[in-house]
Amino acid sequence: MNQNQNNFHRRSVRLPGYDYSSIGGYFVTICVDDHSRNLGRFVNGKIFLSPTGRMAQEFWVKIPHHFPHVGLDQFIIMPNHVHGIITFVDEPPGRGVQSNAPTSGKNHLIKTEYYSRISPVIGSLPVIIRTYKAAVTHWCRNNGSPNLSWQRNYYACPDGNRGTYHPQPSPIKCHQSIYKAQSTQLGIGG
Repeated sequence: MNQNQNNFHRRSVRLPGYDYSSIGGYFVTICVDDHSRNLGRFVNGKIFLSPTGRMAQEFWVKIPHHFPHVGLDQFIIMPNHVHGIITFVDEPPGRGVQSNAPTSGKNHLIKTEYYSRISPVIGSLPVIIRTYKAAVTHWCRNNGSPNLSWQRNYYACPDGNRGTYHPQPSPIKCHQSIYKAQSTQLGIGG
C-alpha cells in the first residue's frame, strides 16, 4: 500500500474550484481549539468578553484597514468562536499567489505549477482569516494569554448572488440566541 494512502487526509470544507477572492459576501465562523471559552462568557444572558475576546473584536474591526478591498457586515465574538460577514467590494490587489514558489531547480516548471495551485491568492478569504488568527494569537502570546489556539480550519459560506450578503433572518443574531439557550441549559451561561 502506498505510504500516502495511510496518512489521514482531512476533507476540505471549501467548495471545489470556487474563487474565495470573488466579489461578494462570505459568512465566516472561526472556532477556538477544543471549544475553549477563551474569548468570553455569558452572564445573565449577556456576553462579557475576556481581554482576548476584546482583542479578537478589535482585530476583526481592523480587517478592512489591512485589506482595503473588503468591508465588514455583522459580526459577533462568542465565548469560543467568531461569526462574521466579510464582503469583497473590489478585486484583491495583485491577484497572484503568495510568494512561496521555488525559483530554481530541475523541475522548476512542475514545482511552480504545483505551488501555484496550492498557494492562497493574495488578499483572498483564506489569507484574511490566516492573518486575523495570527494577529490575535501573536497578541495573546505577547500579553500573557499563551493558551489561545484556533481550530485548524474555518467555515465560510459564500453568497451565491455575488452581491452584498443579506441573510434573512440574521444568522448571527439567530445563533447568539441559540448559544445563550444552550449555555443556560448546560449550566455554563453564568
